[in-house]
Amino acid sequence: MFESLKMSFKEEKPLYFVILLGLIVRILYLITYSSLPDWNHLTIDNNFHHNWALSILSGNITGDTTYFRAPFYIFYLAGIYKLFGVSLYAVRIFSLLPAIISLVFTYKITKQIFSKQVGYIAAVIHAVYPILYYFEFELLLDSFFLLLMQIAIFYFLRWYDSKSSLHIIISGIFFGIGAITRPTILILLPVVLLTILLIKTSLKQKIISLLLLIFSISLIVLPITYRNYKKTQEFVLIASQGGINFYIGNNASADGISAALPEPLGMNWRIKQISYIAEQDKKRNLKQSEISDYWMQKGISWITEHPGDFFKLYLKKIYYSIGNKEISNNRYLEYYFNKVFLLKYNYLSFGILFGLTIFTILLTAGSNRKVLFIAGIIFIYIAVSALFFFSSRFRLPLLPLFISLASYSLYAIQDLLKRSKSKGLTALLIVILIALISFIPIFSYPVKSAANSYISNGIYYSSINNNQKALDSFERAYTLDNRLKELNQNIGAVYIKMGMLDSALHYLKREKEFHPESVLASKNMASVYFTRKNYQQAMEEIQRAMEKEPYDLMINQLYLRISNAIDTTYNSQRFVDAVKRASYRTDNNIYLLNEAAAYLSKRQMYNEAEKLLKLAINSTPPPVEIDDESFLHFSKHTPEQWSKQIAHALYQYGYINGIKGEFTEAIERTNQAIAIDSTIPEAYVNLVSGYLSTNQQEKAMKILSLGLSRFPQNQNLLRIRTLLNK
Repeated sequence: MFESLKMSFKEEKPLYFVILLGLIVRILYLITYSSLPDWNHLTIDNNFHHNWALSILSGNITGDTTYFRAPFYIFYLAGIYKLFGVSLYAVRIFSLLPAIISLVFTYKITKQIFSKQVGYIAAVIHAVYPILYYFEFELLLDSFFLLLMQIAIFYFLRWYDSKSSLHIIISGIFFGIGAITRPTILILLPVVLLTILLIKTSLKQKIISLLLLIFSISLIVLPITYRNYKKTQEFVLIASQGGINFYIGNNASADGISAALPEPLGMNWRIKQISYIAEQDKKRNLKQSEISDYWMQKGISWITEHPGDFFKLYLKKIYYSIGNKEISNNRYLEYYFNKVFLLKYNYLSFGILFGLTIFTILLTAGSNRKVLFIAGIIFIYIAVSALFFFSSRFRLPLLPLFISLASYSLYAIQDLLKRSKSKGLTALLIVILIALISFIPIFSYPVKSAANSYISNGIYYSSINNNQKALDSFERAYTLDNRLKELNQNIGAVYIKMGMLDSALHYLKREKEFHPESVLASKNMASVYFTRKNYQQAMEEIQRAMEKEPYDLMINQLYLRISNAIDTTYNSQRFVDAVKRASYRTDNNIYLLNEAAAYLSKRQMYNEAEKLLKLAINSTPPPVEIDDESFLHFSKHTPEQWSKQIAHALYQYGYINGIKGEFTEAIERTNQAIAIDSTIPEAYVNLVSGYLSTNQQEKAMKILSLGLSRFPQNQNLLRIRTLLNK
């Protein structure tokens, strides 16, 4: 066995040096990345994956509703968190493993298509290709999906040579795993099935191979379909995201690269918004599959009504898919790459790969059926993906295939130059001419400003309460484009947090001036007016916001705060009705229930408060799969945060029990609250009072001592100690 390993090492020795090169490049990149503020700044999709993984870790394994996005990468991420702890360092360092395995599979696929020598060239390119190692360390599924797609294709190529049932089964399994990571992989099946049908073998062998492939894929995919059906009684193969993504790419304002909906939804649309719009239009509650179908149909309607505009837009997206420029919806890549030496001065780009790849296809397609197969994979992937919208990470899974084909051109041109300088130079010229298609801006790219990156940074700093850094980032964006949507309202929101209300109002009014439909600006203006006790203006602004987003939690919380301030009647049925409406609109969100219960308790409307607290204690978070909070850096609906709110509801309920003389219930609920969240100081006050009221002096002193050890400055606890010491 040792001799066999030794022989294998000798045969593949160059590959090990390439692996070492790939590791060194990635470790150096990680070191640089970890020194940047961007390291902790998770963008929208990263946050979603992170928060969903936390939900799985908390025990919510099967989830709550139809998957909006395919789930496998999230379980992979949760597994890393389980093994190594919830740490960006852990997940990014662990990402070195699939990154290097992917490099090896680029070598293996290229070797399978061409030769070992061409495989080494491909491995070197993969080791240092910048956009590959950039995406490998983001909490995004694309690099992981890329590896799954590589394995599926590699084993299909193995089957092509061997006709082994095992190879076609392994290929099918990885096509299936790829599908539950990103369903896009299923669009490759026509090419795969056609290749099986056209291969020179018996009809029986073709049928067996087809059945084995379909069976292997179904073995992985159908359990997800069954799970979706069991959860919601609706048929969704894997995920329900397809409809809205299709509409994003096919509407009157689509530009081909922005993950934006027509205004006023824009870039920051939410799942709740698109669901609400569909349900208002259909005048009934809709299942997730129906919401997806609604937006799919809107996209199809736009295409049929504007075929010329669609065709032009489709051509633009095809061009973006083969264009040299890298585009990201999560980060302004040009701005970020300029901050990282390894990215800024790495001149390998897609346009080079494109020119070399097309040359390889022209050179070998007639003699190498495997090249035709890979070309078919690339073609159908780009053709179908362009029906949606373009982002570099959507193109990422194709890069190893481009690298494989491009490497043969480099090998062939080098060989031509050795044999005939003129033929070699002619080949180089052809490659350059082909590459120009990718480099020349046949279609202009929508303007992407660095201002967007500054805004994104500012939102992150604001979320961690670093207000000055947030303002610095927003002000840098302001110098570039002071009318950018949500910029002025973001500045205003930071000034609210800093207590500088005049400045806040100035910027919020500017936001309304430039973007009159801004719900966020109305919401924040209502907050300013409320703080200033200008309740009438506050109510006018919050009602404007509520007309557009009646389901929004913060809007309804502000509505209750303002209503509570306006209607001070001791036993107001009007206020109770306002609470009921707000609770209904927010699906009995625990944050609103707790806040409303506190208002009712202060009004001594204890029975009404108890009704809300019972709902709160028995509540569960919204389904993580479709929860907009999951896309935020700090989600209110993580298992930890939700538990704290349940503890707060128990504490409030215990307080009411105590007021009503129900001391046994008060003690029980307060103990439950402290067991869940030991950071509520007033819960200790209530518990001490409960024990004293039931003549349990020893327990009261013990809890008092514990409370003071945790909250030594709490005045209520200190007051009780003073009274007991008299």
